[in-house]
Amino acid sequence: EYSVSLTLDSSEEEKTWPIFMKGLDDKEYKVEMNAGDAVIYKGQEVEHWRSEKLDKDWQTQLFLHFVDSKGKNAKTVEPERRRIIDDKGQEISQSKQKYTKVGTGNHQFLNPKTSEDAKKDILMAQGFNEENADYVLRGPTTWNYHGEEGIDNEVCEYYKKKYEQLDLYPALIGGDRIDNEEDSIVDPSVRNVMKADLRTWQGITAHLVSAAVHANRAIWKFDLDGMCNQSEYLQYNVSGKYDQHSDQEFRVDPDFDYIRKLSALTIINKSNEFEGGKFYIYNNMEKVYPPQEQGDIIVFPSDRMHGCEPITKGTRHAVIAWLNGPRFK
Repeated sequence: EYSVSLTLDSSEEEKTWPIFMKGLDDKEYKVEMNAGDAVIYKGQEVEHWRSEKLDKDWQTQLFLHFVDSKGKNAKTVEPERRRIIDDKGQEISQSKQKYTKVGTGNHQFLNPKTSEDAKKDILMAQGFNEENADYVLRGPTTWNYHGEEGIDNEVCEYYKKKYEQLDLYPALIGGDRIDNEEDSIVDPSVRNVMKADLRTWQGITAHLVSAAVHANRAIWKFDLDGMCNQSEYLQYNVSGKYDQHSDQEFRVDPDFDYIRKLSALTIINKSNEFEGGKFYIYNNMEKVYPPQEQGDIIVFPSDRMHGCEPITKGTRHAVIAWLNGPRFK
């Protein structure tokens, strides 16, 4: 139902290649777009075109198309599995090729009879180390986007430098609500982190939200409102940590109809720039450690107990975002 046209770059930045749209008043509107500009519109309802010839050597752009899973166009194409899904999750058509999804993340193995050792070899060939490959094969504690499926290292470095310049303040607990002076103090033996609030529609957060939506469709299928209303840049210095906790609030409050349902996390600096600071999540009372190199994305249900071990050297730079939805019934 919604389309996004994003201009990425061009051979001559001073020249734009406008897109035209017809408004509800039946008038034509010219939209000039420089690099980084985007226009959002109802692609199947709004008449749009480019009538002018490209007046430069080249231009790159990105088109995104979003469909309401409960709307009139509710069918989804999954390219990696070559099948079409309707709004009830039923398969409309499927090729003869069979896939089996094993482990955590969107890593697929074509042969359902592939041995565990062979699956591990495939993961390690994709760039996982042995510890991370073992984690993936244990099951869907989290949903991971690792290596090329994560955020490019160059993008991480760009935003790390940008976020470092933000005004930071000590992170609190429980949504950072400060009702009085006493509530504004957090025990550093539990949480010792500096943070800054981020815009929820751009930068690293945009990558996290997209990954969380994709992961939710693949495994949990939670009822989400599709919105991220909180994202944070987190800076862990020496002794910085966050003991085991849950991101979800369990209180009953009529003023809070929506709760955090999915958390999405990434580390935006190189792992050799700090020691300690490993993210962990509990699975059956056991600590497990997802892949967490620079740009890897970890998505997990917000009610899962998790934490960050103390930093012993250097600084760990991370970004987290949360997706909300109505309370579980």
